[in-house]
Amino acid sequence: MSEKLESLIDFEMGKVYLGRDHDTFLKRFVEIDLQVYINKLQTLNARSDFEELVRSSDSLHSTSAYVGAKRCQEISKQINEWAKKNDLAKVQKEISELVDHAENLENLLKNYFSSDSAAPTGEGYDAATTNIEESGYESLSFRLKPPIKEPVVDLISDREDEFDPYAEINKDWKCIVS
Repeated sequence: MSEKLESLIDFEMGKVYLGRDHDTFLKRFVEIDLQVYINKLQTLNARSDFEELVRSSDSLHSTSAYVGAKRCQEISKQINEWAKKNDLAKVQKEISELVDHAENLENLLKNYFSSDSAAPTGEGYDAATTNIEESGYESLSFRLKPPIKEPVVDLISDREDEFDPYAEINKDWKCIVS
């Protein structure tokens, strides 16, 4: 693995978040998701929609963190900050930097995924597989945790257990006005 690639991608952090499927998600992020984010940011910047720019750059920042794309995280954070300040020129500059970074990252990862020494089944990884089911939907080789079930609250309600503070006060205190 090249030092240049290690300076752009934090493989250990990606393993923490995504486990053995990190390489699958990293590849998808660079080949598909990053381009979608770039196109959306460019469109929003052209419309000067700063509110949506903040949201989209924040979303890119979070996604980058999960796959360990350190430089994408930094650039998206800068886009977010400049969008909050409504600085169109600086947002455009950061988006241009993101485009250049995406091209560089894609080239480095093509070499990484094609080399035998740094195959996606490196240390700590099992082969991540993606297959298409009969329905045409893509399924990944990971399992989602079952949803958390809310506890069942089983309260027994008796009229005898109800407490009326005013009735209790009226029993003890009586005010006689003459």
